[in-house]
Amino acid sequence: MGEILKGKPGKCAVCGKFFEHLSFEHIQPHATGNSGKALTLDLERILSDDYDFDHNGMRGKQSQGGAGEYSLCREHNSFFGKKYVPHYLDFVNSVSNLIRKTDKDDDYSKKVYSFETLINPLLVSKQIVAMFLSLNYKNGGRSGSDFQKMNREYLLDVDSHEFPTDRFEIRMNLYLPSDYNGGIRSYQKKFLTNLDLTDNYENPLKRAIVYSEIQDFPVGFTLIDKRYSTTIPKGGLSLNELLTSPNQEQKIVMFNVPIIRGIEQTALPLAPSLFSSREV
Repeated sequence: MGEILKGKPGKCAVCGKFFEHLSFEHIQPHATGNSGKALTLDLERILSDDYDFDHNGMRGKQSQGGAGEYSLCREHNSFFGKKYVPHYLDFVNSVSNLIRKTDKDDDYSKKVYSFETLINPLLVSKQIVAMFLSLNYKNGGRSGSDFQKMNREYLLDVDSHEFPTDRFEIRMNLYLPSDYNGGIRSYQKKFLTNLDLTDNYENPLKRAIVYSEIQDFPVGFTLIDKRYSTTIPKGGLSLNELLTSPNQEQKIVMFNVPIIRGIEQTALPLAPSLFSSREV
């Protein structure tokens, strides 16, 4: 989970209380290898009409030490780290091993994977929700605020399986960096962007997808706010059944999970992002 760095003042994304020193929440967890360079993008600028993408590319503020946010108090940072992160790491490691083993035979050319794994799907899912909570709580606009309110008890009650599937949906894909060569971890930059979409919420005639996305080897996730999205994309494997599973270890079969390779081929336009909107 996150670790205490210098700390920054602010409200905890879980309990909403103010703390002088919030802990840094790695997104994804530090133990997955999220400890290198990160790039923060100004998505509003990149999507503006006068931005020369061909000339500038994805420019932004670079930082060291991995992607994440100062978002959790020490108590809830520790709680997630003990309850959910170990299960998530087991899942990520199993998927990583599967990709390396399979790619040796398939020459890295597959577009989808189907696989079987033994996990506790509920606790894995809760870690995914916790990552999106930290990513969107401060800068996710109305969607981020609603996501926090509707999932606080879901995260704090280990046995709760009442994820608000009527409002939010999480889709999964496999993610390989564009320079992936079968190694344990290839170098890649991680992308975090920030865009306040308040205006889009007030324009119901605007066709848009309100979403948040996390992409990092070997898995990526897209969180969609169905209330404010006028178009719902069909890509990715829905995790609704995992998010609402009982708290027990079980064998899970995942069929036709799509593969995304590099930032030029993401589930939605940029990866990962805070709650953003793509006009379609």
